[in-house]
Amino acid sequence: MTERVPPEQLFQVLVKGGAGSFSIDGLVVKRTVFEKAGLLDEHLPLHQDTAIIVKIAAVAKLVPGRLDEPAAMWRVHDHNRISAPRLPGEVYKGKLMYWNTLWCWSRGHLDEKRQRIVLDRLLSHAMFAPRFNRALPTWARGFQKRLQLILLLFDYPLLAWEASFWECFVPSPRHWGRLLYNRLAQKCQA
Repeated sequence: MTERVPPEQLFQVLVKGGAGSFSIDGLVVKRTVFEKAGLLDEHLPLHQDTAIIVKIAAVAKLVPGRLDEPAAMWRVHDHNRISAPRLPGEVYKGKLMYWNTLWCWSRGHLDEKRQRIVLDRLLSHAMFAPRFNRALPTWARGFQKRLQLILLLFDYPLLAWEASFWECFVPSPRHWGRLLYNRLAQKCQA
């Protein structure tokens, strides 16, 4: 962690990002917490530790230790799974699996507000992270976000039942306001 975060806010901070993360090395957790949060998700090829830490932060009081000293050292070598070079499409799918795992877990363990936070991050990743290993044709770049969302339904059809998913296809009120302002400005200049 790069800053001290109160345990009540830690779940949101970890999901939204920007304040670092926990290392699973040196983490001390009671068995009852694992009974609430579950165990490591073995189906995830990467991000198993990150997922369990976010789950623990959601169901228990997780407090970082000292921030001024390292808790563990990470040895980087050619065979590290997390730091190995991967194509953008592989990175995208790995992160998508992570966010989907957290979202599915949240549906049975968290209140609606916190479920929505996880779902928003899942959808944000689906729209803004590069899914394709090569650049899209020029005509498709404007539709890339929506295209990635449509393709997301093939992998995760359960998202079709979420209103948040469909809201991503509708331009925001700010978008409509800009269009209206530009049209009015053009008419005033004419």
